Formats: sequence, C-alpha cells, structure tokens
Amino acid sequence: FSPDGKHLAYVAGKDKYEFVVLDEKEQHKYPISELPGSYPNVISGFAFNSDGSHYAYRVTRPNTNGIGQFIVDNGEAGKEYQTVSFPVYSEDGSKLGYRANDEDSTYIVVNGKEVGSHQGAFGGHAEGNFVFSSDGQHLAYVVHNPDEHGKSYLLVRDGKISEENIGLFKVLHLVPMANGLHLLYLSLMAQWVDIW
Repeated sequence: FSPDGKHLAYVAGKDKYEFVVLDEKEQHKYPISELPGSYPNVISGFAFNSDGSHYAYRVTRPNTNGIGQFIVDNGEAGKEYQTVSFPVYSEDGSKLGYRANDEDSTYIVVNGKEVGSHQGAFGGHAEGNFVFSSDGQHLAYVVHNPDEHGKSYLLVRDGKISEENIGLFKVLHLVPMANGLHLLYLSLMAQWVDIW
C-alpha cells in the first residue's frame, strides 16, 4: 500500500513476463530470463513516495556484459548500469535517489541526474547506506575505497568525502538541526555516533 492508503501495488508474473500491478492495472512487462542466482527477481525494491503520487522499482535483466539494472520511475525507465541500489525517496517525497555502478566508477543519481561519482564501490547493503535528510535538501552515503589492508569505508555527505576511515558502517538517519546537519550511523568500530 502507498503511505496514504490510496494505492495498492504488487509484482506479478504471467506468460514468461514479470510486471507491476498498480491499482489493478498492469504496468510495463519485462521478460523473465535466466538470471544469476543472486538475482532471483526481474523486479525488486518497489517503493512509493510519501504522498503516493510517485512510485519506483529496480529492474534486472541480462545483457551482453552479463546483467544490467535500471530504475523505473513512474513508469519511465532510467539509464541502465551494471548494478543499482533499490530506489530511495526523500521523506518529503520530492527526491528519488539511488546508487549506481559501472565498471570502476560509482554514481549517485537523484531525480534521474548523476549528481556525484566516485572511484571504487559503495559499501554496505543496497537499502542501508543512502539517505536523504528529512527536508530532502541533503544526502549521505558510504563509499568503499580499499586501502593496503583492504578496509577503507568513507562517508560522503553532500559530495564531501570524510577523511577518517571508521570502518564498515551503516548510515541510519540524516537530520537537519538548528546547529548544523547531524548524521546518525552505526559503525563496527564504534557504537551510535552523531556527527556534523
């Protein structure tokens, strides 16, 4: 259900196709093909924004390089990458973001535009390390650039990369406050930490 309770969506399969059914209407159909075992579904990560006016989901499909993934936003397919995270809406519903990976580069995509790129891979789980602030004006995420010990997880907030390696961590919440922007995260090298 959408947060306002006015819309119902689910993923269905029929005649070798997988598709979203939104308010009893079948959306675009994607062929069910042989995917690697770690990608059991063609469609995944479905999400509504806060007022139910927009929806998004991830599509995985085979291509000449193995697999490709892209985000569908309100029925419109975005650019295909090697991998993308699940889509994430800002709390106010105005921003749709996700993380994408192509070869040796990673990208942050917000409302269909690449707003940041980094060498290396993103750290953490697809749904756990990309957050908007509650007003939708800021974002934070984790990048993984291995050091000589193979461990270097860095936090990026509004495009600025932290210089301190504090271990693998999960971004939990980004909150604008009167005295600055505070980010709550969980680190394997620390307990709950509130920074910035």
